[in-house]
Amino acid sequence: MRKLTKPHTRWLLALGLLLALGLLGAASRVEASDGMRGDRCVVAEDEYIVEDFYFLCRILEVRGTIDGDLLGIGSEVQILPTGTVTGDIWFAGGRLRVEGTVGDDIHFAGVSVLISDKAHILGDRTDLVALALNVEIMLDAYLPGDLLVYGYQIEVNGVVGGDIDFGGESLTIRGRVGGQIDASVGDWRRDADLPGLPLYNVSFNDPGLIIAEDAFIGGDVNYQAPSRRPIPPGVVQGRIRYEAVISQPDITNIGEADAAARARLLR
Repeated sequence: MRKLTKPHTRWLLALGLLLALGLLGAASRVEASDGMRGDRCVVAEDEYIVEDFYFLCRILEVRGTIDGDLLGIGSEVQILPTGTVTGDIWFAGGRLRVEGTVGDDIHFAGVSVLISDKAHILGDRTDLVALALNVEIMLDAYLPGDLLVYGYQIEVNGVVGGDIDFGGESLTIRGRVGGQIDASVGDWRRDADLPGLPLYNVSFNDPGLIIAEDAFIGGDVNYQAPSRRPIPPGVVQGRIRYEAVISQPDITNIGEADAAARARLLR
């Protein structure tokens, strides 16, 4: 079984660097008036923008077409059913909700990202890469490529065509995964013990790997956790490999752990 820390670290660093560079570019482009900024920004349904679109908005609604990449910072971005982004999405902020058409990869850093059943994700290998508390592939939604996430939780109620690579606390599979799963999760014997985030409509699942009886996984399942949880028979078409970990860092208590470590050093 391959170790999960190395691939997670590799794409995590790459995503962080690319987001930083892209969003610095977004900020400079918006300052140069080659973009949009404000409290509530709207790309109207009859608008067709033939270039990369940069924004600094609290709320951005894409109802028309952006023939290029979408890059920016905000509290919420909605790609509505009439909206189209032909290129990549690079967004750092609160919540991203995709209900329209996206032509290339989605890169997100923030609280929550939702792929709706109304979304039309183009390309055979379009990926979603996220640093997020919550990622949800909603019922009847389809992501053609890979799902790579570091955060608190993933819920797959629809279909992921490729692989899932996850580092966090809770991974729930109720839908279909075409490829394999590599995951590092928390202890399913613990409760989440976290308040929800009403602003972004996020509630937190209990830790662990949860695979429903009617789910389907086309490849292997490789996972690390403090304790093994039964996986329903016949769901996983490949091999199941479990690796026990003595302790699993709880990302919700990172600050407390750092404070305790500093206290020990000062003794």
